[in-house]
Amino acid sequence: MAETFGKTDKGSTKLFEGGLTHIYACKYQSGSVGSLASISVYIKYSGTGKIKCAMYDSDRRLIENSKTEEKTIQLGQDGWMTFNFLTPPSITASTDYWLACFWEPHIYLYKDAGSPSQFLYDTQAYNNWPPGPLGGPYLDWALSIYATYTVVAPTTPTDLLCNGETNPTELGTLIPYFSAIYNDPNAGDIAQNYRIQANTASDFAGTSLWDSGKTSMSNVNEGERCGNIDYAGNALTEGTTYYWRIKFWDDEDNEGAWSSASNFRALFTPTYPTDLRLSQCPQEFNPIEIKQGKPRFSAIYNDPNTGDIANNYQIQVNTNSSFSGTEIWNSGKTSMDNLDEGERCPEILYQGIKLTEDGTTYYWRIKFWDDEDNEGAWSDPGMFTMAGVRRRDSLLLPTRGISLERSALSPIREISLEREILLPSDN
Repeated sequence: MAETFGKTDKGSTKLFEGGLTHIYACKYQSGSVGSLASISVYIKYSGTGKIKCAMYDSDRRLIENSKTEEKTIQLGQDGWMTFNFLTPPSITASTDYWLACFWEPHIYLYKDAGSPSQFLYDTQAYNNWPPGPLGGPYLDWALSIYATYTVVAPTTPTDLLCNGETNPTELGTLIPYFSAIYNDPNAGDIAQNYRIQANTASDFAGTSLWDSGKTSMSNVNEGERCGNIDYAGNALTEGTTYYWRIKFWDDEDNEGAWSSASNFRALFTPTYPTDLRLSQCPQEFNPIEIKQGKPRFSAIYNDPNTGDIANNYQIQVNTNSSFSGTEIWNSGKTSMDNLDEGERCPEILYQGIKLTEDGTTYYWRIKFWDDEDNEGAWSDPGMFTMAGVRRRDSLLLPTRGISLERSALSPIREISLEREILLPSDN
């Protein structure tokens, strides 16, 4: 999108006829970040001669690569002349620049009243541009000269997420949502529109599942993540990989670049089992005082695909609730009779290291595989405590004395006992 800064109308006052040795320059402020294309000047002249333009920074020093082409004024010139940059320089937003023209013949320019010290002219022989800083004198004039530049549009969005994940392969839904970071060289710009495409091919030449078109959204500041955008295309299929990309428009309606392609796959894996039980205490969670050395475990199989069947399980038993302690049993992936979603699995007999009635607490967890061999999530840990006196990790009571008084049938005596008593902890 092309924009300009400077004075784009013909001034009401004809500027005095310039000499052969003058550079005229006028200071104007840019709007947005962009790439300069040209400088235009309103010129009137009745002869022929050469003229060119350039741009100086706020300190009146020549900006690198800011020189335009040189043109010859035609006989009877009266209007705007445009000079293209040889190598288009970049400009920053809201910055003062001096737009300068340098000519060989006597010419007429046009002006209006301007800001203090907005205009200057420097005496130079027509040849190469001086590096600057340009000298004075300064005048309060606004010269009819302006620059045209192409606004830098939003750049490639980054950090694409689908349901909060990067390229997820096991989405538990066929209606995902998307988001990305809005990037723009103009730090003050705001994104107000987006476009998303979803396709079966990473180059987007396959089957199009969704093209949102240019769609309005809540304002997003540069460098921030847009709100979640719900998928609204054709029906998706579980197990298929799809590709998506996104672009943004800023608040000046500059269309940004496409992001790189991200992907997602909907795959409804079993979720974590619930209602973990031991057959010895089927009515209790985390039972204590277990006396049998081979407990039996069971849990509810859960799966977002209500038609799926579980046919494998894995159980781990450990001395630590994070399962980083001593492993007592790991069944590995083990086949079992088919189990419908939402049902309790058959009781699974413990097959690990022999358990003794010593008051030890053990932790266990379970997961299932469905009939498409999709591995589910681990359950939250369950626990059980063996019967018997706890070991040294139990509560140690302090030593204390016990006194017994004489009964009616025995002489008075005092008995003092000193001992350690180990009781089960609150676990």
